[in-house]
Amino acid sequence: MGHFVIERMRNVDWDKTVATFSVVVLDEHQKPLVTIHDCKLVDGAKGFFVSAPSKKLDKPFTGKDGKEKTWMDLAFIHQDHREELNDLASKMYNPVPTETKKTLVAADEDVPF
Repeated sequence: MGHFVIERMRNVDWDKTVATFSVVVLDEHQKPLVTIHDCKLVDGAKGFFVSAPSKKLDKPFTGKDGKEKTWMDLAFIHQDHREELNDLASKMYNPVPTETKKTLVAADEDVPF
């Protein structure tokens, strides 16, 4: 059973970011629970991955890894679901955009909304 729906994917050309989109998080009954806007599909060294929306910090801080952090994610994608979301977004991405994009659901059955 799927956990996500991807909506409004739009191709962009921002360095390694190739698309932006919204993620609808579904509850156990496949009904919308939360929508996260401004997610990004990034073409990284190991393939595509989803990046959560983030903001530039007014005051950078030093993270647990000892590196200075100047950006902070506004949403956290738990590791248990990250691969599912990465696969879903990668399948939906089309480098040659068409006029209309379908919504892709991370489930075999239709989601009634």
